Amino acid sequence: MYRIRDIKAIANRLAPENIALDWDNSGLQIGDLNNMVNSILLTLDINEKVIDEAIRLDCQLIISHHPMLFKPVKRISEDNYIGRLIYKAIRNNIGIFSMHTNLDLVENGINDYLANLLGLKDIEYLEIVKEVPSLDMNEYGLGRIGFLGEKISFKGFIDIIRDRFSITQLRYVGDESDYLNCVALCSGSGADLIEIAAQKGADVLLTADIKYHQAQYAEQLGINLVDAGHYQTEHYVKTLLYDYFVSKLTGVKIFKSELNTDPWKYD
Repeated sequence: MYRIRDIKAIANRLAPENIALDWDNSGLQIGDLNNMVNSILLTLDINEKVIDEAIRLDCQLIISHHPMLFKPVKRISEDNYIGRLIYKAIRNNIGIFSMHTNLDLVENGINDYLANLLGLKDIEYLEIVKEVPSLDMNEYGLGRIGFLGEKISFKGFIDIIRDRFSITQLRYVGDESDYLNCVALCSGSGADLIEIAAQKGADVLLTADIKYHQAQYAEQLGINLVDAGHYQTEHYVKTLLYDYFVSKLTGVKIFKSELNTDPWKYD
């Protein structure tokens, strides 16, 4: 049998909480470390439907990528959305644990998962993060950069993304006839890495949440961009964490949330 404290320790072997960025809120947000855990629900986001799913599956712990509690909570009341989620989780004895920027930064985290999904070779951190308060002296980094192994057209690369990521819609900046080999990527919102990706010689940056003027800046720098969507580049955390925890835990039921938490509708 495992307690939440045991699951927390196992989670930290993959992505230590102490390397999360300062503005983040990774780790245990709701729950008693001594509570027993028989079933875990894995999810990208936490909303009311996800908590209801955990209740239906009789899970004692939800592990998410995006923290449920991100901004300071000034009032906990059932007449506001976050307050209602907190009440529902506590009443149903469900712990809430998040693995956010620590899972972005760490080796074998979500960015390495995406790089491997694309079949990149010679993968490196796109930007090494020096300010993480790590005690183990390891390096951690934002995004990844690597090579396809052979040059392909930008259009061909877009087709690969559509196929590997199973998406029908995306936005891009660049000429479809351009040829590329060096690929930079960052799961979720990675527009801040446009300049460093260009400086490192990337032919394209794959990420999400690109703003209008950021796209123009990429044009000025001469780097292609693909905005594949925030949900579309991060929902893989459910599979990544499932594979990890299944290999580390025995006698615990582990579920991947079946809910699509992407708020966007596509036409």
